[in-house]
Amino acid sequence: MRAWFGPVRVCLAIALMLVASPASTADSDADGTEAPRSGRIQWFGELGYRWAQPDVPDGTAFRIFSRSSVGPNRRIPFDWDADSGYRISLGFEDPHGMGLRLRYAQLDTDTGVQVNLGRSDALDVFEGAPEFGGGFRFNGPNQGTTFLEIDTQVYDIEGTIKHRHGRADSVFSAGFRYAEMSQIQSVDVVDPDLAAPFFALARGSFDGFGPTFAAEVSIPFASRRSGFYVGGRLSYLFGESEGDGVAFSNGAFGEYRNPSADETVLMLDAWLGYQLETRRVRYRIGWQGEIWLDTGLLPGVQGDTTVFGLSVEAAFKP
Repeated sequence: MRAWFGPVRVCLAIALMLVASPASTADSDADGTEAPRSGRIQWFGELGYRWAQPDVPDGTAFRIFSRSSVGPNRRIPFDWDADSGYRISLGFEDPHGMGLRLRYAQLDTDTGVQVNLGRSDALDVFEGAPEFGGGFRFNGPNQGTTFLEIDTQVYDIEGTIKHRHGRADSVFSAGFRYAEMSQIQSVDVVDPDLAAPFFALARGSFDGFGPTFAAEVSIPFASRRSGFYVGGRLSYLFGESEGDGVAFSNGAFGEYRNPSADETVLMLDAWLGYQLETRRVRYRIGWQGEIWLDTGLLPGVQGDTTVFGLSVEAAFKP
């Protein structure tokens, strides 16, 4: 885990330079003239909700293979609905446009799939997963049910600096992010050829800490009270992943455990939308997405985990 220290020192140096860099101390009015800032620290709080739909690597709930020479093989994907998550931010900005921001964001979502097979089909579970000996196959008729849950939590602390360029505002930030993700999948198969129903449970998790950098631009319309915004974030997380699982099949019991292993995850965030600003509150509605690169945490799964959806937010200034 010593790999943390080099990037963390670089991130801290950049954050200090960002906060210490000079910024314009004047705001522009709608006619282009400049007005001085208020001369005091401005505190703010933000409350946001999002309705997001995740996607996991491979995204396959079951694979169904035809036992006849004419039947097609089929892939049954997970059927995700949008679930809600929230985020909270607190911070301040000084008269020179420099500040500090703390943020917490959370999303907990799950989905389930059920299939019923006839005698001409076979059901594959955890296909190709070495943790389960290459997976399990059940000849029909049978019924398979699987549930998948994904939980993410993200914590940010960062220095910010705000600039005004004509009518547009830009905010740059650098700091640190701690993030964790867990994935849990359960599978049940009821088969008349089995003495008891088949059951398997697999769990995987990642948690990491590292530097985070973000930039955002908001451009008002003619009235200056409304406009659009766009932004992005890059985070490089150093942490650990682990997993375990159990399976009960025809009276036999098996289990596996993947011990903790060092892992790095690149995380990308993007957002854009429409905003309306009053004297004390700024309202936003738009699209938000995030990608956790190379976070296939379950057996037989490799690739990226994505979360995209609608976002609404209100920012309050006393």
